[in-house]
Amino acid sequence: MSKEYIRTTVDGINAMVGKAIPLGTRGIVLEETADGCFVEFNHPQLKHVWISSNQCEPWEPCHSCELLRINGVVTHEIGCPDAWRDEVRECKNCGQKFLPEERYQECCSHSCTVSYEGIDCNCEECSAEAEHINQLAEREGEYHGE
Repeated sequence: MSKEYIRTTVDGINAMVGKAIPLGTRGIVLEETADGCFVEFNHPQLKHVWISSNQCEPWEPCHSCELLRINGVVTHEIGCPDAWRDEVRECKNCGQKFLPEERYQECCSHSCTVSYEGIDCNCEECSAEAEHINQLAEREGEYHGE
């Protein structure tokens, strides 16, 4: 990771504190190990928590506004052009929560966008997913004796 700031990439419950950690929660890395890090979260009910490295990603403070802390939660100023970067969205296709990579992103992945928009796509990602779905359907057919 080797970044001072991180944000969570999944919803989860930390076993050490028994508290829910929402997707997109931002924190400051206090100590880093090979498999995770000890984090101080900017969350009113979470203080110092260990989180595995596969549940977080580097996060940089906003360069477009002065971040504010309101009731212990870090937030952007009203009208900040980059506030969308920390907005947790729900995929229009599959309903999964995700952090957007583009301002007007509506789906969590390329394959979900293709499915939602009804686009014909033959890229490597879509072809691999279609093959996986076909294999699952074949297994389901074998299971039911078809």
